[in-house]
Amino acid sequence: MVKTVQALRSTGLPLAEIKEYVALYKRGSSTLEPRKKTAETPKKAKCRTR
Repeated sequence: MVKTVQALRSTGLPLAEIKEYVALYKRGSSTLEPRKKTAETPKKAKCRTR
């Protein structure tokens, strides 16, 4: 699950939506479609500068 959260975070998904995804995950396979929808929603990519 940690790798999934890291992958979602790297896409720019807001933390609130990641928390919602994790809550859905914990509820089981009946939440597969809403989880897919959350993960597939395009997010604005963040540019990291050093």
